[in-house]
Amino acid sequence: MKKGIEIIKEVRFARSEETARIYGMEYSSLYDYMQVLIDWDKHEIRTYMHSTWNSSYDVKEVHKF
Repeated sequence: MKKGIEIIKEVRFARSEETARIYGMEYSSLYDYMQVLIDWDKHEIRTYMHSTWNSSYDVKEVHKF
């Protein structure tokens, strides 16, 4: 039986420090958002950070459990 992929956490980053302080967000000039996913079928935890510049700067990490 397949369980699929579940998003554990998603964080959106503000592009200015002032906006982050006003709205209680995290600040990053390098990344738009971060996701932590769990793939129950492959037994993996994935971390993905999407770059504001282009996809070659994206960060992807995979850990088996």
